[in-house]
Amino acid sequence: MSATDRPAILLFTASPALDPLERALQARGLAAVRVPTAEAGRQLLATRRGRAIAVLDTTRPSPYSFAAVYRLLHAPPAVPTLVLLAENAPPLSPAPPDAAPSLDDYARLPAPLEELVLRVQALVVRAGLSLPDQPALASSVPVVEPPRVRGRQVVAMFGPKGGVGRSTIATNLAVGLVQLYGKQVVLVDADLWFGDVSVLLDLHSNRSLASLIPVADQLDRELLRTVLVEHPSGVQAVLAPPDPALVETIPVALPARVAEAYRDLFDHVVIDTHPSMEEYILQLLDAADRIVVVTTPEMSSIRNTAQVLRLATALHLRDKMLLVLNRANSGIQVEHLEETVGMRVDVSIVSAGRRVVEAANHGLPVLLMDPLGKEQITRDLGRLVAKVAGEAEPRWDGRSSAPERRPLWRPPWTG
Repeated sequence: MSATDRPAILLFTASPALDPLERALQARGLAAVRVPTAEAGRQLLATRRGRAIAVLDTTRPSPYSFAAVYRLLHAPPAVPTLVLLAENAPPLSPAPPDAAPSLDDYARLPAPLEELVLRVQALVVRAGLSLPDQPALASSVPVVEPPRVRGRQVVAMFGPKGGVGRSTIATNLAVGLVQLYGKQVVLVDADLWFGDVSVLLDLHSNRSLASLIPVADQLDRELLRTVLVEHPSGVQAVLAPPDPALVETIPVALPARVAEAYRDLFDHVVIDTHPSMEEYILQLLDAADRIVVVTTPEMSSIRNTAQVLRLATALHLRDKMLLVLNRANSGIQVEHLEETVGMRVDVSIVSAGRRVVEAANHGLPVLLMDPLGKEQITRDLGRLVAKVAGEAEPRWDGRSSAPERRPLWRPPWTG
């Protein structure tokens, strides 16, 4: 990447305490520059608005008005901005549900240097810009098998954008681990604002992750069990908050702490996340033993996947990632996708739109609607379940490779 192509990181701050941040960003190949005046910022944005990320320090007096600079940065097209707040400052107000997606983030000072760098890098990715290039990839992507994780594990499901089928795959993975291999599984819906687990499994309860807020600092087994909602398949679920107003009250560290606590109670903790690089998502990815990245063969999804994998390399998360290509029989060829993202596809899942829609409408995972594996999508999902479980692939003659397995549950109306 040439210097002119690099995203500009504009630091609106007069604080010497942020000198290390400027140096750290530059050391990572990011074009970080101090902005001494609002006019200087206006001139820089005139030529680089579409390739700029801003860091706006509000913690001390500065030569410009915070409100004026914020308006400057958010004139269309808005510049993704990391707002630095004093420790006791009130949080930023969340955007209304029908508002356009915000690319803003905020952090409280003092904060660890690595956290600030990480937040800036995450904003670059969320804005669809490129992080500094990694060493060039070979013409063919080597096969690197993710480490086999046995025993209790946290599996984080992550999609680089919405609409890739992440939640559908997460619910089928959880059900498959129970039904095909007799595992004890909890499925945690950590897509806090727009979680779909309750819909996809047809579960109804006022109990949710938000129920643990009052006891966030003293999680124990009995408290963790009180929020579980059981599905007839045997999967235990922790649902997303039923009221969006509760989301802002959830401590940033709570989802990751809950995931790690459930590891002591279950064989597998499957976490459905949100397609963002918010702090709580980054903590979940860091806590996970295995990260299942779900993408689709379309350019926007491939581009976002490449950015996520590049950031994952910088964060030392790449080695525990498993790449799943959903709707694999449509769009760009697998070989081209692998070359673009620099990683082999571990599991391909065919497109089965009508079957998936039917399953969602009935609140029933595909694996339970086709218990004998007559359809290709069922067999593909079973292959993913086997890889995560570290077991042989299931045999679809009504039996499983697992030595002991409960019979596949199905609702009475399926016959």
